[in-house]
Amino acid sequence: MAWLENIKLVLSIFPALINAIKTIEASIPVESKGGDKLLLLKNMLQATFENSTKAVSTFEEVWPMLQSVIVSIVNAFNATGVFKPKS
Repeated sequence: MAWLENIKLVLSIFPALINAIKTIEASIPVESKGGDKLLLLKNMLQATFENSTKAVSTFEEVWPMLQSVIVSIVNAFNATGVFKPKS
């Protein structure tokens, strides 16, 4: 997948990723379960991606890029206090 196509993909689903991350965090407000939450989001994205008739590449090709974006979003939310530590 070309660089421009990657950027278009990330930007087109960025709002959906933020909503999904916030929804998962609200549904599973447990600390130290980031890996499980990431796996849940990966499975959700993979299921919708693989059922899409307009996919330009395979999910395995785009997942590393999406994972990096997701980790960046979560890190930004943690750093800015959007996600607050549970006591």
